[in-house]
Amino acid sequence: MQRKKLPKIKAASKAAKHRLNKNASSIGTILDVLKTKLDLLEKDIRSDEKGKKEYEDQLHRLRSKREHVMKRMKGNEEWAAQFDKDIGPFENMYDSMTGNMESLYSNAKAQHAKGVKLLKKEFKYHPMYKRPDSDFSAVPFRPH
Repeated sequence: MQRKKLPKIKAASKAAKHRLNKNASSIGTILDVLKTKLDLLEKDIRSDEKGKKEYEDQLHRLRSKREHVMKRMKGNEEWAAQFDKDIGPFENMYDSMTGNMESLYSNAKAQHAKGVKLLKKEFKYHPMYKRPDSDFSAVPFRPH
């Protein structure tokens, strides 16, 4: 293949040569400015890609942490359900026992009061102090 030769441009005057050199110089300057801007854009793109990777890494860490927390939460829910199943009967027994405690205590107070009345009547017992002529040696007890 043969190359075609480009036609030579002949400048008509010095002024035309000067304009041609000036235009070529301007074109060179514009190309240098565009090259600089292109380099800056490429630098920004690399920086953005680095930032995107950091965000993706952080997102990955957060997803892993979320997965770990969800597994722990599921395990804790299973443990709580098993605890309720295992401890539930004992808790019900405790509730019924403490519920009966108040009625048992009320009955004990009433019986104690009856006993104190009997002691007063039969043995001349005084709950606040011991009488000098009495050989009774009990200590008073007052449930609240």
